[in-house]
Amino acid sequence: MTAAAHGITDDDLEDEFLTPDPPARPFATFSWLGLPPRVSRISMYEICMLQILLCFLLRFRWGRRENERIKALFLEQCASLLSEQFAYVGPGSEVGREGSQPAEGSPGKEEDLVAFKESNACFQLWASGRRHLPRGMAITVDLQPRQDLLHVLRARVLPGEDSVTLEAGLSPEDVPPIILALSRRRHHRSLHLLTPDLLHHTSLLLLPVLLPDLDTAHFVVYADNAAPVPLALPPRLARRLNEHKHFFDHIHISDQNSTPVGGHPYLPPVILRARFLLPTTATGVKAHLLPLLQLVFDLLDHVAGGGVMLSEAARRRSKEVRAEIEAKKLRALQVAHQQEREWKRREKQRKEEEALARSTPEAKRKKEEKEMKKKRRDAEKSRWPKTRIS
Repeated sequence: MTAAAHGITDDDLEDEFLTPDPPARPFATFSWLGLPPRVSRISMYEICMLQILLCFLLRFRWGRRENERIKALFLEQCASLLSEQFAYVGPGSEVGREGSQPAEGSPGKEEDLVAFKESNACFQLWASGRRHLPRGMAITVDLQPRQDLLHVLRARVLPGEDSVTLEAGLSPEDVPPIILALSRRRHHRSLHLLTPDLLHHTSLLLLPVLLPDLDTAHFVVYADNAAPVPLALPPRLARRLNEHKHFFDHIHISDQNSTPVGGHPYLPPVILRARFLLPTTATGVKAHLLPLLQLVFDLLDHVAGGGVMLSEAARRRSKEVRAEIEAKKLRALQVAHQQEREWKRREKQRKEEEALARSTPEAKRKKEEKEMKKKRRDAEKSRWPKTRIS
């Protein structure tokens, strides 16, 4: 029987097998703006992208302004102390210059302090003109990248810290042989692993025995020799550290330095590094950061001014440790030279093999004959008796 016999028309068949239209995309109409119909219909996906972009822009503007505020707060509160301690405080134009003096009109007063902006979250000062610091001190303010929206989301899980780092090269004649690091217990492993001289030449010491005045639950000490530790950190400095321990990160003194100062190509053999947490309020800076900065200057004068007088046994132990360090450096240098020679030999052999593969059969035959003659001469020379001329 046909479809017509059942009362089914051709129009019914066409309607049954037609493909349904796809669902329409969601649109948002902005007809109240008086725009044309095509312009006023914007996809919801485009609206989401515009909202995300707007969030990035607003966060960037607010975060950059907040970091500028914290930097200005640090300069304002620390200007008086830095101007008392140094003759020049300003951008790092005098980095690594021997005996640098403040030029005419250079920043040296409280109201003239200017920091060099390395990024939206990093600022640097260079201070020079102080005793025991022949090439000055680099002061780096590392802030959280508050202008980055992704960092803000990550900080919900891994909170960051604002910090101030002081780095200075000392005169080797003023500092005794010492490798010492005092760190907070929370981050002492990362400091030990990321600092070459601490990793290769020091060990973890018993703090209650050496420095009973320090809080053993908060501080950790690494040193190559236990004798200079109580001399370098007398009780008066230890008590001041206990008062501001929550804003302390580490202090590192070493005569085996292998990293540059402040990211500049200046590599002093003896170095002093200190890192502290930076409060974001004027009250916190005055109450905690300024005493810690003053403590660094007092420690510098104490260590470089002859406050660490080692006994004969301690000096002998330090000389033995320095001899072991030099032997390790020599062995490492020999291994590096041997690896370089081996790499050059393999590279030369590879190039010769590639050149031989591209050469003609006649050239290959001549090269093989030349190698056979050389082997024959070497074999004949090995049979000759060796005579010694006295």
